[in-house]
Amino acid sequence: MKRTEIERIERELKRTEKKEARVDTDRNGNSVGGYIERLASLFRYDQNEIFNAATDEAILEVLEELKEHIPEKKWDDVLRKSVKKTGVREKDKAVEELRGLLVG
Repeated sequence: MKRTEIERIERELKRTEKKEARVDTDRNGNSVGGYIERLASLFRYDQNEIFNAATDEAILEVLEELKEHIPEKKWDDVLRKSVKKTGVREKDKAVEELRGLLVG
């Protein structure tokens, strides 16, 4: 085989491996969108605020998993988008509270 053919085959192998890894991550719910959905479903809230952000064990467990599986630069996005999904008015307060739990 020619060198170009070997390089092409290697590139195709890398692409398929990367695609399989991404599909596995999506199936396990370890993607950014998966964490947004999981957090938003765990929140208890009314029109103004989220009540159980700091006290619920399930939320703390999801935040611990988030630390392990998602890069640190994406943490803030997950927190903001999950709070935004609830539609509460005091979004900043809830995001700061969750950020404190995640970092602390």
